[in-house]
Amino acid sequence: MKIRETGITLIALVVTIVVLLILAGVSISMLTGENGIITQAQQANIKNDNGTVLEALRLKLSQYLSENEGTYVKDKLELLRDDNIIDENNIVNVLELVEQKLDTGNGNNNKDIYVIEENHLYYYDKKGNKTDLGDLGNIEENIAETDPSLFFVDDYGNIYVKEAGNYYANKKEWTVENVVIPSEIDGKKVTGISQGIFCTDKGGYKNIKTIVIPNGVEYISNDAFRKSNITSIFIPSSVQTIGGRAFDDCKNLETVYYGGTEEQWKQIEIREWNYALTDAKIVYNVQEYK
Repeated sequence: MKIRETGITLIALVVTIVVLLILAGVSISMLTGENGIITQAQQANIKNDNGTVLEALRLKLSQYLSENEGTYVKDKLELLRDDNIIDENNIVNVLELVEQKLDTGNGNNNKDIYVIEENHLYYYDKKGNKTDLGDLGNIEENIAETDPSLFFVDDYGNIYVKEAGNYYANKKEWTVENVVIPSEIDGKKVTGISQGIFCTDKGGYKNIKTIVIPNGVEYISNDAFRKSNITSIFIPSSVQTIGGRAFDDCKNLETVYYGGTEEQWKQIEIREWNYALTDAKIVYNVQEYK
């Protein structure tokens, strides 16, 4: 009888152990699996850290703008390096930026780092997977005034590209990415942007990403930048009229830096088919590019 009881006890113990192992297995899966509690908590923490770094970096860039009295500082990467926010490879020093150590951004060799690439902030996780955290605006290169000899101004103050005629651009390919339109050529003030000056229908301007319009320009003519690949543009507060289709089909336009207030912007006569312009992010009170 005792032998039988012992056998039953052993069987019960084995069954109990099996059940506990099964339960433990389920619990481990629930905790550490792809959708487990611990995994989700870790992902939420990483997402929170990512947001913290992105917002801190954007705030820092805004401070540079404020410190320069409304001047849009183009070469912000150098300012970030001067403040030890990024290194020579544009990797973010998280501790310096947010003034506390986070669980992320402590790695190297493209793992667990934040880095600025092509005006965006990216996070490379601990496995090296890359996530685009957001746009930082045009911060990577200085823009100098574009060679005035490439343009001419008529007697009405309209600026044209030489040999481009009076409508649309020439077919010669421009390799520059940034165009700063001169404010004066041969003693003539630029007061208007000519029709189709950088429209890419017939011209070689697909490489242009940023355009700076000088103070004193009062109007932007029809089709001026239609179908261009620009991602940002500076428009001074002197502009009163923007012609029809001036920004039509500018699918990459993200940011408009405007020299006046929001109220002044609302007073501009923006004619039809400029949805890309009105849908872009407007940054107000930017006096000039620097």
